[in-house]
Amino acid sequence: MKAWALGQHVDKEVIAKILAWTTVPALNLKFRSREGLINIAILEGKPIMADKATQDKSKINFARVLTEMDVNLDFPSCITFMDDLGVLIIQEVDY
Repeated sequence: MKAWALGQHVDKEVIAKILAWTTVPALNLKFRSREGLINIAILEGKPIMADKATQDKSKINFARVLTEMDVNLDFPSCITFMDDLGVLIIQEVDY
């Protein structure tokens, strides 16, 4: 990823990755650990960091993770994963 500078020409075909906040609404508390959030965010791309409210667990209605995502792939409205008991979880995500 390269920093943008004022006046710099940007070729749309060259941009392959962007940073996007992935918001995970109503995420079960058992998945809100650092490891749990990384495991969820990695399904979308490369996790960079969680926002302060997510790290502090001060907002219980959602979690947010900054994720490096490939612009050529779909941004799904939900992701699926297995919990520690082998139960399939379908989790809504927003951007």
